[in-house]
Amino acid sequence: MRQQKSGHIIQVSSIGGRIGTLGAAAYQSAKWAVGGFSTVLSKEVAPFGIKVTVAEPTGINTNMGATATDNSKVSEPYEQTVGQIIQLISKEYSGWTGVSEIARAIIHLSNVEYPPLRIVLGKDALQKAEMVAKTLAESDEKWTKVSKLEF
Repeated sequence: MRQQKSGHIIQVSSIGGRIGTLGAAAYQSAKWAVGGFSTVLSKEVAPFGIKVTVAEPTGINTNMGATATDNSKVSEPYEQTVGQIIQLISKEYSGWTGVSEIARAIIHLSNVEYPPLRIVLGKDALQKAEMVAKTLAESDEKWTKVSKLEF
């Protein structure tokens, strides 16, 4: 890519790289890492004409949830928090996005001249991302004085 002075690296992450979901700490922390790594990588490879995009799909309709939770046992104190998400992802959820829809979006992004660094994909992805961004902005505003060390 450096020799040809062009290219496009597309990393597939998850909306989990923006939100925090009960019971998904290990999985989602890896997705946050992909987003952070890719943000820095995009700056490092930009002088070579290489673009970076992180595709962050929401729930994709596969059997991953059932496989990941197949032998999951949640201890009693966590049944109301972690246990609920495990029950949800172990079932097929009709609202999740189809694999072919995500693939089509990624192919489209590979042909865009000026692609985004990060993009959420899926039926409810934008709504989730906007909700998290709003919550973070509200927290930043609330804690402005402490952030500026003016307390």
